[in-house]
Amino acid sequence: MKQTFAKGFNEPIFPHFLRYTMLILIVGAFITFASVFEAYLSPVLMKWIIGSF
Repeated sequence: MKQTFAKGFNEPIFPHFLRYTMLILIVGAFITFASVFEAYLSPVLMKWIIGSF
């Protein structure tokens, strides 16, 4: 049992940290893109669609 826990602590943490950081940055970029779309492009598209009827 002691060897099982000791094995887990010998893994380098940097690759896990790098993957987690990349995931957070990608999710943040996606949320930023969605927010910009909703704030600036959505009203223009709504006016364009409503005006075409």
